[in-house]
Amino acid sequence: KLSLHIDMASNLNALTRERALDLVGKLEQDLVFGGATSKEVIELLSNKQELAPLDKVRILMCYVATHPEKLDSSKFKQWQKLANLKAEHMHTLSNMEYLGVSVSKRNKSSALSFGNKNKRKIRKARAGQEDKQEEWELSRFQPLLAEVEEDLAKNALPESEYPYVSKPTTGRSGSGSSTATSARSKHSSVGWARRAAAQSSSGGEVDVSGISLQGKRLVVFVLGGVTRNEMRSSYTMSRLLGRDVLLGSTSVESPKSFMSKLYELNALDMGA
Repeated sequence: KLSLHIDMASNLNALTRERALDLVGKLEQDLVFGGATSKEVIELLSNKQELAPLDKVRILMCYVATHPEKLDSSKFKQWQKLANLKAEHMHTLSNMEYLGVSVSKRNKSSALSFGNKNKRKIRKARAGQEDKQEEWELSRFQPLLAEVEEDLAKNALPESEYPYVSKPTTGRSGSGSSTATSARSKHSSVGWARRAAAQSSSGGEVDVSGISLQGKRLVVFVLGGVTRNEMRSSYTMSRLLGRDVLLGSTSVESPKSFMSKLYELNALDMGA
């Protein structure tokens, strides 16, 4: 087993160096957290022309998502030339509009009519998260799904975005009380959940961050696919909440598969 792990680690390190994933990952994280601008993007794309097209597009996607309405037709061509990308790669970038990202400059009359959910306030880092940022420099980003799961555990999800399938029989409470029951966790109050709660409360320490430990399982299903980072995040939330978080989805997406599907998003509009 040890030799297998060493071999896997060696292959991963070689791939990381070959694709300069340490530089790519750091820039992605810096863009998401507001620590990088177009200057850093231009610098990396200029100095690392050998980067794979997939990785270049990923960087530009992070830039576009964090710097909305910065691109016009002229700047699109400039980025394409700088990154030495094909038209299909830039097409993938443009299709982020279908996900509610304001890629191109627009006037007020042409504002997006979809994907405009209320912006969530930036949530304070959870206990211990700051200490791990240096250790996990390339995975600082916490998926939004983690906040959804946290709010679900507290019964604090906004009904406007997450409506009930069937209304609870008692008053809805945002304090995490078990008196409010929804279709999201309607059938979770069974024997194994109570046993799990007893074991968790008597076992090791669990940081629930002010959330009452009920031992009920949280079942979360995502239409359209989840990423491995979201899977890892859900595992972490299970520990933080002291409850099993069961994550399901229609698919598990890698960066390559996600971008392939993003490229095809407007196929129906084109009659394909």
